[in-house]
Amino acid sequence: TISELIKRLSRMSNQHSSNLLAPELDNWQPDTINIVVNTPAPFTNRVAEIFNHPALRRLKKAIALGWMRDIYPGATHDRWAHSIGVFSGLVSYYRALLADPALPTLRILIDNSDLEHAFIAAMLHDLGQTTFGHDFEEAFPPLFSHEEIVLKLLNDDYFGKPTLGQILEKYWPGVEMG
Repeated sequence: TISELIKRLSRMSNQHSSNLLAPELDNWQPDTINIVVNTPAPFTNRVAEIFNHPALRRLKKAIALGWMRDIYPGATHDRWAHSIGVFSGLVSYYRALLADPALPTLRILIDNSDLEHAFIAAMLHDLGQTTFGHDFEEAFPPLFSHEEIVLKLLNDDYFGKPTLGQILEKYWPGVEMG
């Protein structure tokens, strides 16, 4: 519509704040979690609800580097920390792209639904993963697919209520899961 076009074109000015698209883009977010050096992840209430859900917190026990920690004892990276790092990196990329004065293309074209889908994908991309998960997938793909497990875990009440899917519906209603 014309009104949508005018709204999007107004994003070309340096007066536009990308914080209006998603609260996670606010550089002055009061709650953060430090995973990546110099890049704290915004820990808004809706982000905290996801990362603190037991279905995702179980990833703290899933070692991301497998046997590498036997060779490099300091390599203690788990999949939960990795997921926060991916989310933090994605937020940083979006902040940089949206702030680029020379290329306003993303500011004009993106909407909050695009951002929310990307944020959820970053946070949940390893939800169905386990230690040695990629090795299992490579060795025998029909036996293990972490992508299929993600869809099952979203609505599984094994980890209690609300399910992760219910949290997504409540805090991220524009994100389609499935």
